[in-house]
Amino acid sequence: MLIEYPLPGSSYRADVVLAGVHPVTGAANYVVVEHKQWSEAQLAWNSDRIVRSRQLRGDHMHPVDQVRGYCNYLRQSMVLLHDRPEAIHGVAYLYNATRQSVSALFARVQDDLGRMFTGDQYDEFIAYLRSQFAPAPGAAAADLIIASEIRHRKTLSVRFAVDDPWMVAERSLPDSLKLAYESVMNRIRLVSTSTHKSVILVTGGPGSGRSLIAVSLLAELYRAGRRVRYASGSSAVIETMRKFRCAQSPELRKLFTYYKQYAAVEPNALDVLICDEAHGIRRTSANRFSQRGYTTERPQIDELMTAARVPIFLLDEHEIVRPDQVGTVDLIMDHAARSGFPVFHIKLDGQFRVGGSAAFDEWVLRLLGIRAGGPTVWTGDDFEVRVARSPQEMEDFLRIKHNQGETARMAAGYCWPWSDTRDDGSLVSDIVIGDWSKPWNKRDNRITGSAPPATLWATDPRGFEQIGCVYTVQGFEFDWAGVIIGPDIAIDSQHLTVTREFNVDPGLKGSKENPILDEDFEALVRNVYKVLLTRGMRGVVIYAVDSETQDFLTGLVGPGRSMRIRETDTSKSAWAPQGSRVQKALVSLSENIPDFGQAFLCHSSGDKAAVRDLYQKLLREGFRPWLDVEELIPGQDWEYEIRQAIESSDVVVVCLSESSITKTGFVQKEISIALDAAERRPEGEIYLIPTRLEPCSIPRRLSRWHRVDLFDSDGYGRLTEAIRRAARGR
Repeated sequence: MLIEYPLPGSSYRADVVLAGVHPVTGAANYVVVEHKQWSEAQLAWNSDRIVRSRQLRGDHMHPVDQVRGYCNYLRQSMVLLHDRPEAIHGVAYLYNATRQSVSALFARVQDDLGRMFTGDQYDEFIAYLRSQFAPAPGAAAADLIIASEIRHRKTLSVRFAVDDPWMVAERSLPDSLKLAYESVMNRIRLVSTSTHKSVILVTGGPGSGRSLIAVSLLAELYRAGRRVRYASGSSAVIETMRKFRCAQSPELRKLFTYYKQYAAVEPNALDVLICDEAHGIRRTSANRFSQRGYTTERPQIDELMTAARVPIFLLDEHEIVRPDQVGTVDLIMDHAARSGFPVFHIKLDGQFRVGGSAAFDEWVLRLLGIRAGGPTVWTGDDFEVRVARSPQEMEDFLRIKHNQGETARMAAGYCWPWSDTRDDGSLVSDIVIGDWSKPWNKRDNRITGSAPPATLWATDPRGFEQIGCVYTVQGFEFDWAGVIIGPDIAIDSQHLTVTREFNVDPGLKGSKENPILDEDFEALVRNVYKVLLTRGMRGVVIYAVDSETQDFLTGLVGPGRSMRIRETDTSKSAWAPQGSRVQKALVSLSENIPDFGQAFLCHSSGDKAAVRDLYQKLLREGFRPWLDVEELIPGQDWEYEIRQAIESSDVVVVCLSESSITKTGFVQKEISIALDAAERRPEGEIYLIPTRLEPCSIPRRLSRWHRVDLFDSDGYGRLTEAIRRAARGR
């Protein structure tokens, strides 16, 4: 039995994966089990996939669809299941519910990948499991799935380059993305039955699944005969979609459009307009490529919002990289309010890129000063962060990955000139660092020479031989990303600071009529590097031309993760070392990182979403929280590891809710272990902290300890202060 089994390449986990031997075939067999503590639930109006309950906050995915999504995701990700997709099955077990109390949920079609049992169907549930597993040891089957090679998802464009150009991943979306997808579809259905218009806003960081939802919606709505279009401001994204998804179909090519094409479209000409990468929306559609004499003061957001009955905007505000890009949440909200349109906002919090690493995204934001707190030491997870000692070292490492069939690209800050393609199609090696040099990707789309056109650099394998920039890399993802940090951002007093003079991007120069303020310029440069650093799904390799910054990054990532393959003479670099301030910064940084000790988070499975949020919040602020779903790996002895973690922790935070105080099983076992440990602690020492997630009674055996209420405005601050005091008293 594999508990809290992580879905590879994402931040999602299945509650349980049972492994064993099929009673008929004798082959390895698996059942994914999703536990729900709901005692009652109903379907949302006009949907058979969205579930609501008095016990639940907000909307939830139907448990059958949730577990079915897990199964499909594992089928696509694990080589073990590529040739034996029939070996995996899915079950949702609502152990507190009866068939009558959730009767509406049984209307959902069930199959081998998704079926449902309630508490009063326990005997049927056991009979089903016996039909899937012989009475034989399942350790060998568990070893197979644990050791299976993981074939990660390809980029959106490549992933759809198959015989069926409309093969959509909606069926294999994990639950939160399925919920977002279904919520959008439900809103579209509601609008279609009324005379009202509605705006949908979807926000999420790198790898959260925005574009996956966008293309899934496009395919489903097109199949249903709706008037739908996909739009973006990126020529690389649009031309790649057109090439890989509909090269042989002019009709399908028309589905992929540019924002500027909606300047003269009649109001509500479309049912749905899907605006992906909406942070790239411009102030107006007029630009230097517009027809002579064409000017307009009409905001581009108004053109897009007017064009369809349901305009959908998907964006990440931290990916605005040009001064004329204005796509923000406030812009969309304000314009919709002035127009009288309601806005339906969906926030994506999962991870499908950056190796499922929310920690890395947070690390990048703090490194670049986009989020408060300053740079932190990378403590590591499944996502690999490496610092190369030279650009050649970076290239060598990524070339190995590239030659092994994985996707890899190198990109850089815009700190070198960018020459036009020569007449013979060859490229100038503009990026020179010591004795290493490389050309940028092509500036044009001519089919000449050995390099791919600019718009196809990210998806053509030949693109590995050139260096990309933010304009050709944005909107794409690779297994491995290489990033050259130019001298336009460098370490100074423990923080990365922007130096304007080293950036040569014409788009960031401004003009007398429209100057770019220093603070705006700095924000754009930080966003550029944020985009570059978050393109990898499995790992990133970083090199900084400024030696002080290079040493600082090596100090943050750690010597165990720095690379030593081959050194390159960088004495010819135009940017010389800037003294020894980096050593002082690193020493100061390490001295100023407080050790708040380890805090064990004791919780019931029903509260895991809230406790995961608490875990991430504590982690971001420098604490060392211990959470079973984050720390344990499949196959470990659960009780032994829990006991060891509790014994070694400085404090135990017992998370309480109405459901947890009546729950039996693991949570009560953890509390018992913690109580035993508390008895061995010195009297008066802070060790056990009852923490209420919602108003509920305190179990008698915990009542002697002063509690914290996280739902109070000062609750989180009181909890962190208690943890700090416990650490100081060690």
